[in-house]
Amino acid sequence: MPSKKDVVRLTDADFEQKSRKTAPAGKYVAVVDKEHTKVKPGSESNVLCVASRIKTGTHKGTIVFDNIAAHVGWKIAQVLMALGLDRKKIQTLVKGGLPAILKAILGKEYKIVVRVQNSEEWGKQNKVAQYLPLESDEDDDIDEDEEEEEEEDEDLDEEEEDDEEEEDEDEEEEDADEDEDEEDEDEDEDEDEEDDEDDEEETPAPRGRKVAAKKTTAKKPAAKKAVAKKATAKKTTKRR
Repeated sequence: MPSKKDVVRLTDADFEQKSRKTAPAGKYVAVVDKEHTKVKPGSESNVLCVASRIKTGTHKGTIVFDNIAAHVGWKIAQVLMALGLDRKKIQTLVKGGLPAILKAILGKEYKIVVRVQNSEEWGKQNKVAQYLPLESDEDDDIDEDEEEEEEEDEDLDEEEEDDEEEEDEDEEEEDADEDEDEEDEDEDEDEDEEDDEDDEEETPAPRGRKVAAKKTTAKKPAAKKAVAKKATAKKTTKRR
C-alpha cells in the first residue's frame, strides 16, 4: 500500500480533456495575473512564472504564460522596464531575488507581443515574444520589421529557386554541348578512316618497281631494233 502522500485520487473532472485558450499572434494590453503568477522550482534554479492576462478585445481573459529563469537577466529587465521602472530601480529591486520581483509586478499592466507556437507534446501555445510599456509604439515597428524579414525571406527563396533553375539550364546546355562534341569527334574519326582508305587505294607503287618497269619497257624496243639490223645485214650480204 502506498503512503498517504502518494495516494492518487481522481474525479470525473480529471478525465475531461482540457485545452488552454490561445490568442492569435498580435499585440495585446495585459495585466500580470495575481493568481497564476508565482515563483516555482525549475530544472536548474527557480523560475518566475509570469501569467499575462489579456484585458481587452475578443480574446479578453486569455492567459499567456512565460517561465523566466533567474539567470535570464535580459528578460527580467524587459518585464520591469515595461512596467515603467528605470535602470537604477531595477538594479535595487533584483537584489531581493525573484520573490521581490514577483511582489513588484503583481497586478501591473503592460503590452505583450504574442506569437503562436505548435508543439507535438503540448499542441498550440502562446508565447510572449516581447514586453512593452503601455505607451509604447514599438510593437508597430516590430510588425513592420517582421514583414520586411518575411519579404526578404521570400525574395531569398525566389532567388534560390532562380539560381537552381539557371544551374539546371546550364547543366543541360553543357550536356548538350558535350553530346555535340562527341558526335563531331565521331564524324571526324569516320572521315579520317575514309581518307586513310582512299590514300591506301591511291598510293603509287614503290619507286624500285617503277624503275624496273621502265627498264623492261626500254629493253623491248632495243631488242626489236637489233633484230631489224641483223635482218637488214643478211639481205645485203645475199645481194652481194
